[in-house]
Amino acid sequence: MGEAMEQSSETFHDNAPQEVIMAEAVVLVKRAEPVIKTLGTCRVVYYPEAGCDYITLGSTARVSLNEEEFTVRVVGASWLYPDYHDNIDRMSYIAPLAQALLGKKEGEDIKKEINEKIMEVKILHIKQPSIGD
Repeated sequence: MGEAMEQSSETFHDNAPQEVIMAEAVVLVKRAEPVIKTLGTCRVVYYPEAGCDYITLGSTARVSLNEEEFTVRVVGASWLYPDYHDNIDRMSYIAPLAQALLGKKEGEDIKKEINEKIMEVKILHIKQPSIGD
């Protein structure tokens, strides 16, 4: 910008290099908006400490969602588990339900708007990962 300003005229009405820089800055800000928005919604997810009693990455939880019970495991990337055929649903930590569960403890009740519906979730049981899970 300093170089462009050196090339510019000393009169305010003829400052083409500065106008080009400003126009480019507007374009860059527009390009950055999706990244800034994404960074604003990011959540740091830590691996569980030994003996922790809350849901984190790798935790398996038995939950009741609107009176229906099922088991879910919060994982980093659900698409890495396509061939598993057990009764555990694998859910990416970025999924809305997983986001609602992270950091919660056994017995907690959660009311969360997910996909424009109010969901009532109760955490029935939590199991932390062990070697081989």
